[in-house]
Amino acid sequence: MTAHVSQGKRAVHAGLWASLQNVAREGIGFLIFLILARYFLDDKDFGIVALANSFVMFAQIVGQFGLGTALIRERNITDRHKTACFWVSLGFATLLAILLIALSGLFAHWSGEPRLAPVLQALSLGLVLTFAGSVHAALLQRSFGFKALAIRSLIAGVLGGVVAIVTALLGGGVWSLVALSLVTTAISTVLLWWSMPWRPTFELPIAELKELLPTGLRITGIGIVRYIGDSADRFIVGFFIGIADLGLLYVSQRIVKAMQTVLTQSINAVALPVFSEMQTDIARVRSAYLVAFKVCLVVIVPLFIGLALISQQVAGVILGPRWLDLPLLLSILALAAALSAPLFFNQPLLIAIGRSQQALQIATIGSGVQILCVVIGASFGLVGIALALLARQIIMNGVWAWVLKREIGLSPQTLMLVLKGPLFGIAVMSAVVLLVPKFTGWPEGIYMLFRIALGAFSYLAALWLLDRPAIEKIYRTLKR
Repeated sequence: MTAHVSQGKRAVHAGLWASLQNVAREGIGFLIFLILARYFLDDKDFGIVALANSFVMFAQIVGQFGLGTALIRERNITDRHKTACFWVSLGFATLLAILLIALSGLFAHWSGEPRLAPVLQALSLGLVLTFAGSVHAALLQRSFGFKALAIRSLIAGVLGGVVAIVTALLGGGVWSLVALSLVTTAISTVLLWWSMPWRPTFELPIAELKELLPTGLRITGIGIVRYIGDSADRFIVGFFIGIADLGLLYVSQRIVKAMQTVLTQSINAVALPVFSEMQTDIARVRSAYLVAFKVCLVVIVPLFIGLALISQQVAGVILGPRWLDLPLLLSILALAAALSAPLFFNQPLLIAIGRSQQALQIATIGSGVQILCVVIGASFGLVGIALALLARQIIMNGVWAWVLKREIGLSPQTLMLVLKGPLFGIAVMSAVVLLVPKFTGWPEGIYMLFRIALGAFSYLAALWLLDRPAIEKIYRTLKR
């Protein structure tokens, strides 16, 4: 029991530092994004970078072979395992960067936007910088070194943001986003090497690489199929609808992703190493999963619902008048994020308990459903794309309910009991926020803050009245 409590304390401590890491990385990056969106850049600038990043993200998934995650999951690793992962990842990152640079002109021609080529060429160089520190990042995460990761994200985010704003002030336009990415990545990698004293040797241990590849390749397969589904909307909008529309979609997704990263990645980052340590005790895994599920329901889901309710004020007050076409798109994507939040750590759960093959199958199903929904929704423009993403999430929630019952014995009835209190609180909050009047003469910013405060109070009051024992249980669990 003492070991379990100690493990719980370590997980919570790691979770707090993981939260700080995500706030540092995503919070600072999001602040810079808001400044650039409000004062310097337009929808086409963001569309170009969104399309270029879609190619770079695919290269990141393919180039790593899932070896970083394999290092975290495997119980016993040596320096030879680490060295094999480092050189394979760095070598393929270099080859993929060269390939993207060579194909950049073709992609620019297809999109009808000449500026895509040099932007993609520059961002491709970031692949090498990223993979130079990928093993160090995995080792820190494996050892719950989230404090070092948080400090590194804070420093890199601030310095990268300063460079981006200076570039924008000098008239750099879209290149301010490129500078933000490259400078942040370079500084992050330097700090990772400084934080983690391990260094690779000049060898390629084939035997150790073969030990990690089965898990790594399955994780890569999961990443590829998820990428195909997650990026289908961007490619369809960018190549067939328009770069400016892609910019609108990207900005909406960027706002939602910032909240997702800060709110859910903290749990997700800790979930894999924690579930991996208890992987042979399914009862403990199920108990830990329910606690994380409840926390997401109580804390995270209402925030996304709130974002959907005040999207008009968010667009007008925070982003400015040039983004007034954003509210409906943002509301639909926020609703989709609310549905996905409680299930955000399901994939790490399956990988941790040795079900990576099942995780790959579910990811494949999810990508197929998303592509089908997006293709249908594209006929109705950007709003159709957003509704397609919402429909996909509704379908996948049903799939995951079945998977959880099969793999860890968690029935849908148990999940529904957990849902009862938070859903009532969300319903009360939504009614209050929608019905609150706007008083004559109130500035939009004050009205937005008033709706946020009133919604938060009504949600907490309703939740406390209906589900007080569960809230107290979450508090006691985290405290213990």
